[in-house]
Amino acid sequence: MLSSKAKLLAKKLELWFNLRFLSLLAVGWAFFFLWVFLTPSEPNHFGKSQISNTLRLSANRKIIRRFIQEFDMSPLRLREFQVFGIERYSYLHDQYGQRFSYIPLSENDWLMRSFGLDGIQNTLLTVYDDYTASWTGKPKKGVYYDYPAPPHLYPSALLEGYFSPDRKVIAKLFKHEYLGHSSLVVHEVTGKPFVNVAFHDQVEEFYWLPDSKQIVFTASGSVRYKDGAYLWNLKTNTADQILGKESILPWENSAGESYQWYLSLGGIDVRKNQLYLFIQPRSGHSMAFSEFFSPDALFVYDLTKTSPTKVGEEKTSAFTKLKNKPLTGLMHIKKCEQGTLLQKKWCHLSVEGFFEEVLLNWQNYTEGSARSQMFTYSLWVLSILYLDVLTLWDHKPGESGESDPTRDILATYGAEIAQTLRLQNNSPLWVQAMAEYFWELLIVGKALPQSISPISLQAELNPSLKTESK
Repeated sequence: MLSSKAKLLAKKLELWFNLRFLSLLAVGWAFFFLWVFLTPSEPNHFGKSQISNTLRLSANRKIIRRFIQEFDMSPLRLREFQVFGIERYSYLHDQYGQRFSYIPLSENDWLMRSFGLDGIQNTLLTVYDDYTASWTGKPKKGVYYDYPAPPHLYPSALLEGYFSPDRKVIAKLFKHEYLGHSSLVVHEVTGKPFVNVAFHDQVEEFYWLPDSKQIVFTASGSVRYKDGAYLWNLKTNTADQILGKESILPWENSAGESYQWYLSLGGIDVRKNQLYLFIQPRSGHSMAFSEFFSPDALFVYDLTKTSPTKVGEEKTSAFTKLKNKPLTGLMHIKKCEQGTLLQKKWCHLSVEGFFEEVLLNWQNYTEGSARSQMFTYSLWVLSILYLDVLTLWDHKPGESGESDPTRDILATYGAEIAQTLRLQNNSPLWVQAMAEYFWELLIVGKALPQSISPISLQAELNPSLKTESK
């Protein structure tokens, strides 16, 4: 039989083991509950985290703001955000355990969103998803487009953001200079928050359709997506290629393979529900103004069809208006006073009047828009204006423009403007091709055969006319 001391020792050992087991069990349960209920970026076993998307997105927004303050630009990828926020309370996943979608729109603008429990992009007809974003310069009311008779040049100030015809949703084109992406974003400003981004990463121009539920946009130059004109339905979040098999272009080969294209929107005929498009095959060489904006490059598409088809109609008469005053279409926007600062200033610019004043106004605008997409278009207009001045100079009675030092100085300035335009790699491809053509002329002091704008060399005969804000 065991002695009393041995029995006592055995009881102590048993008690020690029991206490040890209970303490380990308590620690294990404590870790389990901490993991289930307090882990910030993963769901618990009930399918939904205790930390809502609102709190997660708010915390992430603060971290991105700190990132911009430190590096003067938003994170390029979610991975950069993750590394920067590793010592802060950042969240990579939403409350459903799915990874947040993050899109850098420009150097200082960005979008982070959750696709909800279903993991699918929201539409105008579904429950809207949670998101947070930075959209600098967004107007409270904004400008809009009143569908003047086509064809006309695209009113480039619309790219800064303009409202749908029903005044409920605003669309804007964002350009990221570093990444080389162009993102078309729509955002509802009334009712429930709705935000969506077009699938293409090289959008160039866009129009709202009169129904306020569809957008037509052109895109070219992407390494991932095809060039084309797309009809984007916001109710279904689908985009159909307008330049499809039923609208064969004259440059397509027998196998149906299409070339890459230069594309620009030429307006919408609301009465006939037709879209006007300027299209030329993308050759990689310079392209003259008269080559692109010509009846031969103008195509009309019927938007009433399921697959928009090319309309076989005479376009020469419709083109006469554009030929007479080609640059006036740049100003076809309404309610300029409600737009952004750059849109307001754009509306007060003119391509008509005494050349010194016109050039000075456009140069001042260009300097003030250096960090916006309007910079490209103002450079483009300036290049045309300098060429037009040289054209008028060569037609001055009794003078030889080529030996005039003032003309040579104007040609030098114009060449510098065109060279700057050539370096804008994130501009529409048709603008890049035309910039090459402008530079080729200006660098050797050549002028256009015929002036494009109504600019004048004589102030007393043609006083500067300011375009009034509508």
